[in-house]
Amino acid sequence: EIYTGHSSRSVLLADGTTVTLNTDSKLIYPVTFGDGNREVTLVGEAFFDVQEDKQHPFIIHTAQADVYVLGTSLNLRAYPNEAKTETSLIKGAVAVSLNERQHKKILLRPKQKLIIRKNLNKEALLEGNKQQPMVQLANVNYLKTSDTIAVETLWLQNKLAFKNERFDDLSLALERRYDVKISFEGQRAQALRFNAVFEKEDIKQVLNALKIAAPFGYHIKGNRIEIYD
Repeated sequence: EIYTGHSSRSVLLADGTTVTLNTDSKLIYPVTFGDGNREVTLVGEAFFDVQEDKQHPFIIHTAQADVYVLGTSLNLRAYPNEAKTETSLIKGAVAVSLNERQHKKILLRPKQKLIIRKNLNKEALLEGNKQQPMVQLANVNYLKTSDTIAVETLWLQNKLAFKNERFDDLSLALERRYDVKISFEGQRAQALRFNAVFEKEDIKQVLNALKIAAPFGYHIKGNRIEIYD
């Protein structure tokens, strides 16, 4: 079976696991699970609430890695056009195996996330003349220390949230949300970083709000948006 997400819709799998898919995401899964492992494939982003079954581990395949789950809640973001894959563990325990390092698994604790960067091009991996690690273990983000919901899962509430995120990275989320195509003219604007949460704003309101935090210009023609320094 193939399930495609449109505006945070959920699917109930045969084992009782619930998967909520974000926009432009696809889940490939069997109608029923056999006697072995429970295996699915994700393209895009999804929140998994996995039914516990210690005898039959739940495995999520992505282009960059496989995520091994017993019973847990996690957010997995693996869009093909983004420069990184993120596994954010909310509760429980998971082990992540990189495709090129199948013999080694990385264990995550609750409120941790694993970032796997793709070697798309040299420029995508360089920032301030410092090479970023290809694999990085970090904490999930909260906009405020008093928050109980992580930035990584705010999309489940139909919110668009960013924490210290580069403009060229968050522009991909804007493209999916508003069905637009964004390009950058110059290099300064695309490197700007933002903290923000949006819910009901249209694309012009979002861009105008971001302009208050950091100066840049934009031009809209149809569904195409050009951002310039």
